[in-house]
Order: sequence, then structure tokens, then C-alpha cells
Amino acid sequence: GTIVDDGRTLPGGPANDDRPTFNLGSDVIVDEAAGTVTFTITKVGASDVASSVSYGTADGTALAGSDYAAASGVLNFAAGETSKTVTVAITNDTVFEGADTFSLNLSAPVNAKIGDGTQQVTIVDDGRNLPGGPANDDRPVVSIGNDVIIDEAAGTVTFTVSVTGNTTQAVTVDFATANGSATAGSDYTAQSGSLSFAPGVTSQTITIAIANDTTYEVSEDFTVSLSNPSNATLGTASVTGTIVDDGRTLPGGPANDDRPGFAINDLVIDEAAGTVSFTVTRTGDLTQSAAVDYAGQDNTASGADYSVAAGTLNFAAGVATQTITVAINNDGTYEGAETFNINLTNPVGAVIIDGQGVGTIVDDGRTLPGGPANDD
Repeated sequence: GTIVDDGRTLPGGPANDDRPTFNLGSDVIVDEAAGTVTFTITKVGASDVASSVSYGTADGTALAGSDYAAASGVLNFAAGETSKTVTVAITNDTVFEGADTFSLNLSAPVNAKIGDGTQQVTIVDDGRNLPGGPANDDRPVVSIGNDVIIDEAAGTVTFTVSVTGNTTQAVTVDFATANGSATAGSDYTAQSGSLSFAPGVTSQTITIAIANDTTYEVSEDFTVSLSNPSNATLGTASVTGTIVDDGRTLPGGPANDDRPGFAINDLVIDEAAGTVSFTVTRTGDLTQSAAVDYAGQDNTASGADYSVAAGTLNFAAGVATQTITVAINNDGTYEGAETFNINLTNPVGAVIIDGQGVGTIVDDGRTLPGGPANDD
């Protein structure tokens, strides 16, 4: 009589199976830089006899020879032995491949049966931190170009988004504008969306519309930022666009200049007037503050004929005019008509339209506004 407990079906009753069971562990994720991955095969159950099981790797999206080293063989367990390991080499390259998988499979058990006979390994090179070594990251880098200065008259401004590194996988990234001192709707048109880079594509552009008005607003800025990259990492994630309407010449169009203008008047002055005031007028958009320097300059008149201290005129927002007072020296010498200049320089927040006021001092008896005629 031969008694068996190996699971075969025999007449006289249900099959009895006391054979031990071979099991593999749970699926694992391994970093491409880990070098190896180790599988543990366990034998569960009592056994008075030796047993064995065959093993072999099988490709999934990972390929033997390029992503890992194929392995196969037979594991022999003595009667009381409960576990053995199989180590498979992982190939670390510089190509971003996304998550690739392969498996180890058990087969052909002897004096045993197979329980969980497949364990899947996922190889990643996307920078996640896994046990066993530093994170490997072969993903390309997606970046947005440099900060730009834009003329308000340019109409649009274009930002370039680039992918560098390995581009064998598709890449996506979100983008959005955000106000700085510039306001969406009045200074530029807000934009948001997603850029998709097919494999091999390395650059795409984002075009933002710029509003051109007649108001001088000084420099105003907004940002364009990248977020949520897929199959890539972020390099330069944000840039600033600065809109100017101050007359500087920039690529992309003629200079736009919404600054107001300074002008100073000419005067004919009686030598007996004592003082005289030149008027500096600011025309155009007055919503911003502005300033301009001034100083006297001899012509045929000299310091013996007039005096004025150099200085700066500061115009608050909304202010259109200010005055410069010049002292006139009245002597008893007939000198004919003599002239001096008041010059405007170094405008801030404005341009100079007429930057020289000419003062003509007379002592020839003509009647002028502001006092009696002087006649030397």
C-alpha cells in the first residue's frame, strides 16, 4: 500500500496535499540606481523531503539586456530549509524611460506546490526616494526663458519654454500669468493653460497680449510661471515681463513714450524789476510724479547782472506748473539788452520739450509788465 499526500486525486476520497508551498513576496518598486533587486522565495509548510523550484525573469515594459540582466535557474531546498534569494542586476542609464516593469516567475516545483509564484518589479528613474540608495532622476528639465522688458507698443510678448535632457518621453507642464504691478485686463491679457511636448520636441512658446494706452504708468511687471510638470522636472519656473512706456528703444517695435513733457518760457525783464519768475510747465499725462533739475547760464549777462541758485523742481501727481525765481541786479550803467539762460536737465518721469528759457534784461526805458521802466 502506497500512501500519498501530494494532491493527486485517487478513488476513495478527496485529494490530500501536505506539500509545502513556494511563495514570492509582494511587488516592489526599485530605483534604477539601486544596482540590484533581491527576490526572496519562501517555503511554507512541513516537509520531510527535499524540494526544488525553477525561477526565471520575464520582460514587461522593461527589457532584459538593456534595463535588467535576465536570470533563471533552479533553487534546491533541503527538507528543513525555508527560504532562498535570487538577485537580479538593474541597469542604470541616462535615458528617461518612465516606469518599466519585469517579473520573476516560479515554475516546475518538485515535492512542493506554488502559492504566489509571480513578483513584479517596477524600475523608476524619476527622482522618487526609495529604500536602498539615492534617488535616480533621468527626467528632462523644463524651463521658461529669461526676464524681458517690453515696450507698451509692442502688441505682444513671447516667452519660450524649453525642454533639455532626454526627450524620448512626452512632457507636459502647466503655465499661468500673475499680476505684479501690472494688472491683467488693463495692462496685459491673462493667460493660463498647459503645454504638451511630444517626444523629440524641445521648445514651445507662450504669447501674451500687451495693452497700449496713453497713460504714463512707469515700469509695470507681471510674471509667467510653470507648474505641475509631467515626465520632467522644473528648472527656471518663473520669469518677469516688465512693460515700459518711457521711450527706450526695445526689440519688437518702435519706442512708446507716454511721459509728460517739460517746457520753460522766455522772458524780457526790466532791470528795475528786482526779481523775475520763469514758469516750468508739464504737459501730457500728469498721473505720476516727476522732477527736473535747473541752473542758470551766462550769456551776454553775467553774475553781476542776475543770480539764481541751481536746484530741482519736484512735481507731485497732478501738478502742471512750478516757478524758478531769478534775482535781477539794478545798476546805473547802460548796458543795452543782455541775456542769460535757465536750462532744464535730468528729467525724471518726463521728457524735456523746451529745455532753455532765455531771460533778456533791458534798461532802455521800455515799459514791461511787473514794474516801472528802467532807463540808464
